[in-house]
Amino acid sequence: MGHYDVAIVGAGPVGSFCALAHAQRGARVALLEANLKASRRLAGEWLHPPAVDALRNAGVPLQDHPGSSVGKGFVVFPEGEERPISLPYRAGPFGLTCDHATIVSELRGAVVNEPAIDFICSARVRTVEARELTFSQQGATHALSAGRIIGADGRASVVRQSLGLPTRRMTCSRMVGVLLKGVSLPFAGYGHVILGAPGPILMYDLGGRSVRVMADVPVERWEPQNRMALLEQCYAPLLPLALREAFVEAVRERRVVVAANEIRPRTSYGTADRVLIGDAAGNYHPMTAVGLTLGFGDALALAEGGDFEAFVAGRTRATRAPELLALGLYEVFADHRAESVSLRQTVYRRWRASPAVRTRTVAMLACEDTSAGRLGVTLAGLVARAVASAIPRALGRGTFSEGKPLPLARPCGRVGSSAGAELLSARAEGSSLALPQAEGSSSEGKPLAHPRAEGSSGEGKPLAHPRAEGSSHRPSATVRALVLRLAWLARGISLLRNVRKTKDRNGEALVLAALARAFLRSMPVPRCPRDP
Repeated sequence: MGHYDVAIVGAGPVGSFCALAHAQRGARVALLEANLKASRRLAGEWLHPPAVDALRNAGVPLQDHPGSSVGKGFVVFPEGEERPISLPYRAGPFGLTCDHATIVSELRGAVVNEPAIDFICSARVRTVEARELTFSQQGATHALSAGRIIGADGRASVVRQSLGLPTRRMTCSRMVGVLLKGVSLPFAGYGHVILGAPGPILMYDLGGRSVRVMADVPVERWEPQNRMALLEQCYAPLLPLALREAFVEAVRERRVVVAANEIRPRTSYGTADRVLIGDAAGNYHPMTAVGLTLGFGDALALAEGGDFEAFVAGRTRATRAPELLALGLYEVFADHRAESVSLRQTVYRRWRASPAVRTRTVAMLACEDTSAGRLGVTLAGLVARAVASAIPRALGRGTFSEGKPLPLARPCGRVGSSAGAELLSARAEGSSLALPQAEGSSSEGKPLAHPRAEGSSGEGKPLAHPRAEGSSHRPSATVRALVLRLAWLARGISLLRNVRKTKDRNGEALVLAALARAFLRSMPVPRCPRDP
């Protein structure tokens, strides 16, 4: 079918944007897509400000679409009845939420109108070699050549397979998506992160009085016979009253969409003639919603041209902090062991007390601040503060001397034997990297109210935070676990620094892969909340 400057496999949001970015810079592009209906799946719908700007510059102003909604930032609702914490974007740029299928449809519409792009539909790629690929379409086999082949074909990337790179992904949880219509969130334009269930809950507007509820369900709780009951009993009670009834009705009617939350570190971007971008390069838990923003950044950096090694170095610098933040935030919010709960409480305190910490967190969430060094310093400071607050309890002071148990989950069982051992074996960077920061009041200056506070269910009593049955919290164990994490962090930073000095990309890949394994092995088996 001829020769192209660039051939892109996968016409999802990242692949379509990549085609536009290259075509607008003078390249002749072939864009291949095997399944046009794949855009209906549960996937990225939140765009941070850099992604919105990138779309606008490419001639795809999604903010004008009636199905989109402005994204002002996030509001975090800690477990229990605590006052929520607001994390707004910095003044000026806003994010955006939009149904995934609409995002893809708008991008493909722009692709079709671009004369430099040949959009080849129903084209299933069969083989990929250096600057040449074959694909089947309507029973016939075709081939084309290109100066560069780009894999934007997601987690099961054919281009990635052709390079002989590992394709195995590690599943950390399941994401259950429910679309509620005719409802609205307590804080319009903000993503609502609700904690206290077996896994975090993320909710956001989708325009037209529609709200997407995303419930993270741990793998251990994903039992076929109890899935819907779990959502109704452990997640629904934490939702605002205005959404609770609609959520329960949708769950009972099985109007839910499910996707696997998988982790695969970005250990390789391929080669100069076969490049991987977006989820084909790597992916992390979607709670921080950085997937599309990082994927668009990959596409833009590649379209700008230049040396492939420079592209890899630039993207490594730009993606490291957001990826580690995604890992760390999920562990801190989903892990119910004692040391993680202590870290989580420290994060809450720092968010409430320091506007500077909140600003840095939002900048990292939005992929505007990509300094891994600042992220490491922030994490080290949080762990140190958590240790300092736990030591008096370990010595029998404070609430423990009064005989009042803290709402902690369970002792730090597997962390020392898995994550720590893996890191200290000189292969991993750390088990619980990256913690964030936020705000504590609404734009009007009045304290925010927890969504359940508006009428707190006849259930009346607040739900207890998930905790392991029969476990008694030992403060000294918490201190030991936190100190271990601080040591792992220092060791991991040292390992990465040494590897990067030698420019050993293979060694860096081993360190990062070990980090992801350590993270997964250290995750707990959370329990369903119950009344105290």
